[in-house]
Amino acid sequence: MTPMQIWSNESQEALRARDSEERIDEFDAICGRERCPYAVVGIARMDGQLVVEDTLFADRPVDMPLEVLLGKPRACTAT
Repeated sequence: MTPMQIWSNESQEALRARDSEERIDEFDAICGRERCPYAVVGIARMDGQLVVEDTLFADRPVDMPLEVLLGKPRACTAT
């Protein structure tokens, strides 16, 4: 599969989790206990850009503002 296909795959095999780099050892221990394989495939960025880098082909099949994918967040107001 290409990096773009892997990123956009919606099957159970492509579930995404978010955790801080400081807690990867804790996450590894939980996955080991549950016999659940995992792979670290990326790092969260704070610049609002979604980037998928393909080291094999040395390119970026995905490089777009998160707003394009998720829309522009609106403030919630209580009624």
